[in-house]
Amino acid sequence: MAHLSLRTGRPEMVGLPGRAWVVSFDLRLAPRSRLELGLAPGHDGRSVSLSAEALPQRVGWRGGGWHHVELTGSELAIDGRSSRVRAGGGSRLTLRVSRGRASIEALIVSDAADRGSLLLHRLAELHARIPSGRFPVGADVADRVHYASASDWTSGFWPGALWEGAGIGPASGRALFAGWALAATVGHLGAERTDTHDVGFMYGESSLAAWRALCRGSSRRTTPTLCARLKQSVLSAADELLALAASNPGAGTIPTTDRGPDADTIVDSMMNIAILPWATRVTGNPAYARLASHHAHAVASLLVRPDGSTAQSVHFDRTTGRVLLIHTHQGLSNSSTWSRGEGWAVYGFAQAALALHDPGLLGVALRAADYVARHLPAGGIPLWDYDAPPDGPVDASAGVITAAGLLHLAAACRSIPAPCGNSAGRWVALGRRMLAAALSRASIGPPLGLLGSQVLNEHARGCWCDGGELIFGLTYGVEAARLAESEAGGSRG
Repeated sequence: MAHLSLRTGRPEMVGLPGRAWVVSFDLRLAPRSRLELGLAPGHDGRSVSLSAEALPQRVGWRGGGWHHVELTGSELAIDGRSSRVRAGGGSRLTLRVSRGRASIEALIVSDAADRGSLLLHRLAELHARIPSGRFPVGADVADRVHYASASDWTSGFWPGALWEGAGIGPASGRALFAGWALAATVGHLGAERTDTHDVGFMYGESSLAAWRALCRGSSRRTTPTLCARLKQSVLSAADELLALAASNPGAGTIPTTDRGPDADTIVDSMMNIAILPWATRVTGNPAYARLASHHAHAVASLLVRPDGSTAQSVHFDRTTGRVLLIHTHQGLSNSSTWSRGEGWAVYGFAQAALALHDPGLLGVALRAADYVARHLPAGGIPLWDYDAPPDGPVDASAGVITAAGLLHLAAACRSIPAPCGNSAGRWVALGRRMLAAALSRASIGPPLGLLGSQVLNEHARGCWCDGGELIFGLTYGVEAARLAESEAGGSRG
């Protein structure tokens, strides 16, 4: 349910999924109005009354008199300000205006045990306070949001998270998230030719996700003009990847930048090349897919070890292609396995194998996935580096990235079965296990769904992000939940 307009009189009733539930919505009360929240049947007077005069006035939240409300059986939060309540038991939430009028939007009701749905509440809460045109990197342990520029590698994940949210749940909720996602995507246009390989992340998660949702074939859901803008956005980013590869003629891989005498190619880049096979499909130009294949095979040969573990970075002499150095930027050591990088490898090689229909790349993804299966801690969430001491921090972002990658790997195995045998079910099971473990860190009280225990860079001690929530972890968490939901639907069918 996306919108309610309430006036004094008969209350609205909203069904609740059992005894443990969570509810969130955006609320606007007219001046001198009052809204009462209660439970039925068996209402025993334990209601919550919200008056326009008492609502907090907080800078940074949605304007126009709107407030964001989160409610559980024991806690109420308004614009992030939390208080204890006794909502009692009941199967229906009653919304009754005792004075004046109220508007409710973005109403989300879910079972508290459904951790994937908690992330939808989180997206709605963030939408209520992230200004238009701003791009969050994440939130610290106190839930303060931190932002980056539109050219930062993380900038596309905010629209990307919203597009993933548009793929889960009832149709009314999907339309709501799609509207938010499109606005964030349009606001993100313009940095496609930034000198960084991360334009693949930035515009794959935003413009390409929007094009796929709105512009494919007979299911087109928007104007040809907007579809053309989205298509050109992704193609411009793909052209930037071609230009970056041209700056590294010796090795021919996509470096992080075109600056400097040596070219640094990192395992993270396996996620950036996803836009290239798409560019070949829509233009007919084979150069894009050819670069994706060359790059993926070079990364596989140099950064994926025989046991399936990964190094993060290889430096080339730009002119000759000579390998100068293999090392890590973010892992524990040059010989260790940084867990988010391993997740990038599982996901990136599975995705490339499917897009290019390449059994060899699928074999690399299988090798990386098998490493994860052999080295995953008992708790199901990777340490920030697989070789880190056992008392080191876990990284839930690595967990959800790998979980999503494993579910993509299962899909690739069904499409290209030869390298996989009958292992697709194994990767679905491992992906579900890793997703459930990571989502156990999502908050079941306000702020609902905050997905903590993430690590941006363990070498940056004292960073605001230590133990906080990162936008890419949230994005891949929602994606993994969507893929898991799709797997469940497929098994029922």
